[in-house]
Amino acid sequence: MPPNETNKTLDMSYDVAQKVTHIEDKVNDLSTEMKEMRELINKIYVSVTGDEEFGHKGLVKRVESLETTKRKWENKVNWMYGYAFGAGSLLALGFELVKNYFK
Repeated sequence: MPPNETNKTLDMSYDVAQKVTHIEDKVNDLSTEMKEMRELINKIYVSVTGDEEFGHKGLVKRVESLETTKRKWENKVNWMYGYAFGAGSLLALGFELVKNYFK
């Protein structure tokens, strides 16, 4: 092979080696970013669903608990309104009876 062609071949193989190295670096960077994203997604998942092994209640269970408490309080308030209405009715009836009795 003439010296010019040998230099061209060496230059081309050097360029190919550089491009492969560059691609390898990019793939390694992508792999690192994917690992970081996987860790972040796992943290988000644990925050939402919880981790019973460590006693962490997730957002889902906490919201369910708050909704249950809210329903209980709504029921209590409705009963209190019922008692207040009933007591008010009985008092009004009592006043009317007393008023008519002393006429």
